[in-house]
Amino acid sequence: MTERFKVTNGITGRDDLILAKALAYALEALNRVPDEWQPGSDMLDMEALLAHHGGQFAATWRTEARAVLSRRQLTVENGELVVKAPDGAVIPFRG
Repeated sequence: MTERFKVTNGITGRDDLILAKALAYALEALNRVPDEWQPGSDMLDMEALLAHHGGQFAATWRTEARAVLSRRQLTVENGELVVKAPDGAVIPFRG
């Protein structure tokens, strides 16, 4: 039987799920910027929050986020965070 993420009440009924996925994407995006731009202690706290909110699914969501960001080619060019479109066009990251 496949394990399912426990849905809780909260604001949306999926608060832990949404927080965990947002943290996974944020961590994977931050891992793509140069080390000197990474907020080290914040990232450690984000990892702890992800473990708390995501439980056994935290690693799965990190893998999913990493794959999505790779497909979308989130990268740093000339000191700017950018996304490369499928046609190769470079689009500044809005953040």
